[in-house]
Amino acid sequence: MIKAIIFDFGGVVYKDRWDLVLQELRKIDKGITLEEYKTAYNQRWDEYKVGLLEKTVFWSNVLSGLGLEDSENNILKMSSIASKAWGICDKSVIQIIKELKKYYLVFGLTNSCYENEESLVNDKKVFALFEKIYLSHREAKKKPDQEAYLNVLEENNLLAEECVFIDNKQQNIETAQILGINSVLYKNSKQLKIELKKIGLNI
Repeated sequence: MIKAIIFDFGGVVYKDRWDLVLQELRKIDKGITLEEYKTAYNQRWDEYKVGLLEKTVFWSNVLSGLGLEDSENNILKMSSIASKAWGICDKSVIQIIKELKKYYLVFGLTNSCYENEESLVNDKKVFALFEKIYLSHREAKKKPDQEAYLNVLEENNLLAEECVFIDNKQQNIETAQILGINSVLYKNSKQLKIELKKIGLNI
């Protein structure tokens, strides 16, 4: 029997808005490309998303990678820009979550950073929909590592087969499947609803 649904956030609950990120970046330097930004961002992202780096250290590294001045002002700007990456919540997915909450526990499990957390906490209506949101930089556990998933199961006395995991990245889905968690590779809200019905959920 399914007891819990576990949602990813970026690209599922929230729409990725790299267009907004690029728009803001070009206010700092008109020549920056999104590819350059992502390359600089990803250099130490694995450390940042599990809370091993302070904001200032991470963003100083990004600025250096982009060839921009490593100043306090630019660090604040880069941090603010990053908070726009999750954009706005997907209203159709939010409606699905509201329907699922009538019958199941609903959790969040997402790779994250301080900027994502700030955006989420400010979005009180979305935050309130979840029993708990497991943020990688707070839990020091990231997807697709098995310990991130097991942390959710163990803390809530859940068995793998009692859960459904939803994510838009195949590598994250594969880990969930290895653990025996029912999984849906998210493409859009319509497809999600169809897949959840196939599993036998009340929706």
